[in-house]
Amino acid sequence: MKSILIGNGINIQYGGKEYLNGNIIRRAINNVLAGSFPSVDYPQEVMRWISELNGIFPAVLRGEFDSYAFVNFEKESLNDLQKRYDAQKEYSVYEIGLEDYFLLHDLLCSKLNIHNPQRGETREVLKRFFLDAIYNSGKIQEIYQNFPKSLRSYLEDHDKIFTTNYDRNLENFVDSKIYHLHGSFDELSETYDIESFRNQISDRPAQGFNINDDNRHLYSNALMAYGGQLKEFASKKYKRANNYMDSMAEGYKDNPEIKEEINDWKNSSNYITQNLFEGITLKAQNPELKFKDKYPTEELEKVKGTLRILGLSPNNDIHLFTSIIENNQLEKIEFYCFDKNEADEVRRMFPNKEIETLNVIEFWGSLN
Repeated sequence: MKSILIGNGINIQYGGKEYLNGNIIRRAINNVLAGSFPSVDYPQEVMRWISELNGIFPAVLRGEFDSYAFVNFEKESLNDLQKRYDAQKEYSVYEIGLEDYFLLHDLLCSKLNIHNPQRGETREVLKRFFLDAIYNSGKIQEIYQNFPKSLRSYLEDHDKIFTTNYDRNLENFVDSKIYHLHGSFDELSETYDIESFRNQISDRPAQGFNINDDNRHLYSNALMAYGGQLKEFASKKYKRANNYMDSMAEGYKDNPEIKEEINDWKNSSNYITQNLFEGITLKAQNPELKFKDKYPTEELEKVKGTLRILGLSPNNDIHLFTSIIENNQLEKIEFYCFDKNEADEVRRMFPNKEIETLNVIEFWGSLN
């Protein structure tokens, strides 16, 4: 069995430099400066926040924000960030990784004592700001038109095709099912899907948002977060939530003591507890209600035989590589690398697997 995992490298190869990190950020900023952005979905004040995040970056690299990383995944992500950048160098707003801005956001919010809901709402605005630039007025969905025909036969030689990309270029190019590990522009987030289980609860987070074909990508289930642990949690949270709701609904129906305790939650001063009461009682009355699990991480965890990895850096998406390392049914990894340093890093990452490193530049050239 052969499977392939494809990253943003394919979009850069056939879509050009527009899809490099720095140019995505430049486009996001230029969109706001030119007034060509949906101000209803993200206000121009996001520019001030980006500037503040860029402003604290030198201090973050010097360790002056270490005390604001409170939990392990924050500490690990901060340590990783400090290793990847040079504290002696100045970085422009375009030179900071997209997802690193979300760590800076959390650190600055902690320092300024900004809590939810404002903290989460600002994070969502930041996410829409970047997603809009990645989407590039829909141009990203047209990159497949530049794919060479020989790429089609190569891709269709695989039993399963996984991607960390949000776009549908692969769907438009081959007939195979595409597994979007980090979400898709086409899939609404559970939060903003008016038909979702989450929006059957009375606070209905989707109400008040005018979501249509023009801005759907901004409210999609595209994952954007720093650190592998956060992405892993986000990709698996709906499965865990379904298991929890199934268990609690059964207890509510079958155990009078549990039912009495849950009924007490109705009048709680904590809105999360109130929502849990509503969700559990709804689930008890309508067993078919489920959160939609739109992240096929289990499919990647079960692949057998050979896995090819194309267009991904070994320094990104560590959570995916961890699941690959732990997959005992996977016999071989073929990793397309830019240079010897990257190839050496790949071999260090997968000590328990048979590894073949291939030159990605030569591979792209062979398709033309």
